[in-house]
Amino acid sequence: MRSHAYHAIARALGITPTAEGSLCALCGASPFAAAGPVSRVVSANFADGSLLGAAPDICAGCARCLAGRPGDQPPPLRMTSFVVVAGEFRPARYSALWDLLERPPEGEHAISWATGGKRHHWLHAGISTAAHQVIGADAGAIDHYPDDDRELRAAVRGLLDLGFTRATIRDGAYHPQSIARAGWSRWQHLEARVSVIRPSALLDLLTTVAPRPPKDATPPLPPEATTVIDPTDDLAAVLLAHLARSSGYRRAHGKEFWAGTLHHRLQGVRTLPLADAVARLLERLECSCSDGAGAVNPAVALLADLDEEQQVAVSRAWRDRPALLVALAYDRTRPTEAS
Repeated sequence: MRSHAYHAIARALGITPTAEGSLCALCGASPFAAAGPVSRVVSANFADGSLLGAAPDICAGCARCLAGRPGDQPPPLRMTSFVVVAGEFRPARYSALWDLLERPPEGEHAISWATGGKRHHWLHAGISTAAHQVIGADAGAIDHYPDDDRELRAAVRGLLDLGFTRATIRDGAYHPQSIARAGWSRWQHLEARVSVIRPSALLDLLTTVAPRPPKDATPPLPPEATTVIDPTDDLAAVLLAHLARSSGYRRAHGKEFWAGTLHHRLQGVRTLPLADAVARLLERLECSCSDGAGAVNPAVALLADLDEEQQVAVSRAWRDRPALLVALAYDRTRPTEAS
């Protein structure tokens, strides 16, 4: 329960329980004395008003956790990431938060992560254990399972090691050139693990606190040259590459095209049957319908050769793996890339 975490935090901050306790609008039955009416302790613009109950008072423990202004020493709790372990309050830098995720304490503890400094993140913290951590955050509680999420944490670190930025991993807005440089096979393996929780507060936390690679770290080796591409993905990428080569938008805005436009346009047609998706992309990417000598656009010609089963498979690949297919299309387009 959150109230148990509130009480643990308040005790660690030096608030002493009393024999009579009180009924608190935030934590309910409190071991601490009342600090005063809700209106005197909580401002009118309190962002978490939905957490307030009907009790008229705020206890001394919650009042201590709510108190403080920017510039105070120590800083207000809302501006501090912290952990409470064995009754001790410890401010926590990002490196310490990562260590807590990797190697959680054996006993009960409380973790809270400050981001903007304006929200009372600790209100969303729960009692954490080595098996399940309930981490307070501005947007709400973050559930983290240290053992079950081990591969997820390793994937985030692996993507950082490959040179991707924290924002890119968090948002999934990979540039195909970066994927090609990292090696699409290695990237795909790591991204497959991360993509299933995007977007989420947990991914936000992991990409924020994961340690950056050492400056002198040796870049990972590229994937084996013998890595086999799934035949459907290969076909889907070839079709996309045909569209890219014939795109007037690409020729005029090559950097923008590969940095996000193609991915965005592909996302925009993900629910359409393949024939309709190709027609829409021909228009939105400003593709020529012929090579000027009357030949049909290669994308249209390839589409005509696909049977119904292949069209459904390619359409599903475009929908499920757009970043990978844009990277593969970029790789196929590079030899003739002029922009």
